[in-house]
Amino acid sequence: MLLTLAVDALRDQLKSVGKGSLAPLDMPDFVVREFELRGLHVSTTLFAGWAIGDIDKFRDRCDKAGCPCLVMTEPTPLKLADHDGMVADAAADRVSKILKVAHRLGCASVAIRVDDPGDDDAFEVACDHLRDIVRQAERAEINLLVGECPGLAPTAQALTDLVRRVGGFRIGSFPTFAAAHASGDPSEYLRQVAPYATAISASGELDAPVIAKCVEAIRAVGFDGTLAIDPAPGKDVAKRILTAKEAIEAAFLEAQDA
Repeated sequence: MLLTLAVDALRDQLKSVGKGSLAPLDMPDFVVREFELRGLHVSTTLFAGWAIGDIDKFRDRCDKAGCPCLVMTEPTPLKLADHDGMVADAAADRVSKILKVAHRLGCASVAIRVDDPGDDDAFEVACDHLRDIVRQAERAEINLLVGECPGLAPTAQALTDLVRRVGGFRIGSFPTFAAAHASGDPSEYLRQVAPYATAISASGELDAPVIAKCVEAIRAVGFDGTLAIDPAPGKDVAKRILTAKEAIEAAFLEAQDA
């Protein structure tokens, strides 16, 4: 397992000017230097308005720092379950563009969520569109990961059903510690969903005991992908990143000793 950082946590530093600001191209070196982490989960919002050359420069800086982009996430739920064909096609086109950028960055995975239109057969509509997208992901040699989808797939079982129904080598889940905690039983949630995951987000402002439960659960099912520290942006984010890192590493050591 590789411990990484979801760089959206540094959003405020990227937007600020002057002391404490952070240029996007300096991010890989900063993450290695400040947090000793060796990989990034990047949000699509980071690259809004970027030219192809800028994306290539970012990948080069990641390579030189030894801190590659591993997962690209889309924060906005996509309307892939919409019965309006034009709406669903627009969402599918959005994913196609994300896959192209992710491929250029060298990402192994793209993580999305699916919006729920509230229709009885939305689940099947989503599966149909996801199958087409998975075929594109296969050609790009990228994993398509689906995160929690409130309404459409509100439980761990529903999310795993969605992944299995779509089928294919390149489809998987994208669990988060926050969703696991919100389920009321984080261990059971992750034991169900993590076997289908190649990447997990250690999201939320969780205390050490909850993090330990989550880590124990993903270890129990043999998870061996990337685990991204993903606190909310804001005050003292660097301190919160380091605190989460220490809690995760301590939980792994404790699990190994056990």
